[in-house]
Amino acid sequence: MKIAVDLDGVVYEFQRTYRYMLREYRGVEMPPLEEAWTDWNSMNKYGDEHDHQWMWTKGIDLGLFRYGHVTTGALIGLKSLIDSSHKIIAVTHRPNKAVPDTLAWLNYLNVPWHGIHILSDHQPKTSVEWDLIIDDKPENLRDAAMHDRYGIVFRR
Repeated sequence: MKIAVDLDGVVYEFQRTYRYMLREYRGVEMPPLEEAWTDWNSMNKYGDEHDHQWMWTKGIDLGLFRYGHVTTGALIGLKSLIDSSHKIIAVTHRPNKAVPDTLAWLNYLNVPWHGIHILSDHQPKTSVEWDLIIDDKPENLRDAAMHDRYGIVFRR
């Protein structure tokens, strides 16, 4: 089976990196992660519009997608799927300027990906061929269902 795996919030701890950068570079006070990030779009609750614009420009330059941590257990889970003869592909959305950092981070993981798809023009993840997707964004799973595909919602 070809299994698509989302990065942010599934393999890559985007939430921790985003929070760290808001706090360290922008001075935004943040509650503990368990309180601060209660849903997929929680980043909009903290900071202001200038902070968010900064994150998607200067924040990317400073490593928003280069220095984040791997989600606990993600590499073990991916290895288990690969050992079970599944083909694993990475499917994520990124701004164009974050593509080199994303590729470097994926290379660092040393996972034998069957494919890497970095979508930068708002394409749906269903534009990529896969049988099952593991994703933390409910909208992506609804889109999968509308295209007669299966998904597993990943929740921390």
